[in-house]
Amino acid sequence: MLKRQFKFIIALCLIAVLVWILGEVLIALVFDWSGTVSWIWAGLMLVGTCVFSVWKCPRE
Repeated sequence: MLKRQFKFIIALCLIAVLVWILGEVLIALVFDWSGTVSWIWAGLMLVGTCVFSVWKCPRE
């Protein structure tokens, strides 16, 4: 694995976790929505991160 690929994976994971936590805080504290919305948000974040990773991943 190239150093550039490793940096991309680490940066993508950190950004995804930060966006996920921000979304969870908004769902739970600001909007006071149900737990179902939280599960949907987690699923969207997982799928979105995977799609972005495959679409934008650095090629060798």
